[in-house]
Amino acid sequence: MKDLGGQIAYWDSVGATKSFTHPVNPSRLSGVGPTARILDYGCGYGRVMGELSERGFSDVSGVDLSPALIERGRQMTPDLRFAVLESPPTVACAAASFDVVVLFAVLTCVPDDDAQRALVAELSRVLVPGGLLYVSDLLLQDDTRNQHRYSVHVQQFGTPTGSSRRTTVPCAGTTTWHTCVTCSPTST
Repeated sequence: MKDLGGQIAYWDSVGATKSFTHPVNPSRLSGVGPTARILDYGCGYGRVMGELSERGFSDVSGVDLSPALIERGRQMTPDLRFAVLESPPTVACAAASFDVVVLFAVLTCVPDDDAQRALVAELSRVLVPGGLLYVSDLLLQDDTRNQHRYSVHVQQFGTPTGSSRRTTVPCAGTTTWHTCVTCSPTST
């Protein structure tokens, strides 16, 4: 699990030139104070970090496994704090170091189920009890394994309303919000 599924070569080459546009929904952070300690895991070049900073959050950090993306971020926004993940998914921080962890379009880049579980476990470790884990991701694959993942999600949280397949649900027993695109084997 050295680089969460063999992605480092891509993100340090072609991936480091991409622009990211995955949307941030500020209402998901409405109860979060401006001095909350926020970690953007898989921050890339810091686009989400920059948005959070512009919205008044003063303690935003980002980590990514790609040194090229981190360097790009440091050049673009030197006032933000970036770090390279030396041993993904491990974050070089003490337990309960962050009030909020954001994970935007990262799980889709981690194809292995065990690697995804290890990543979420690590984020739970660095998140304070009762903290906010804001996950937003994309359904990029409709293979059987991913259809099963999303159908389990639909069984647990229900189908999305309206014609949109995007849904936001609170995870049971936590203040965690999860935004995802849901899919079941019978979805069209």
